[in-house]
Amino acid sequence: MRSVRQNRDAVAKAELELRKRQAKAVELFRKYVPAVEKAFIARNEPVALYQAGPVINCDYDITLSDVLDGRHFDDDVMIYGFP
Repeated sequence: MRSVRQNRDAVAKAELELRKRQAKAVELFRKYVPAVEKAFIARNEPVALYQAGPVINCDYDITLSDVLDGRHFDDDVMIYGFP
């Protein structure tokens, strides 16, 4: 069984690796994706922990085409957007 220190150290090491990978991803976006030459990471979570939210079982899974076409449905219950 791992000690608390080993777990803490493992999480810290993983977070450092995650930050490095995020920085590299931004660098690649700036270099290869048009119109995002000035992209930057505005904010990071203080601790890289995954928290699953509630799961909703649906009768229909929205497709990429639905999203790209801005499709709406008679039983819409929310609108979500992200930049």
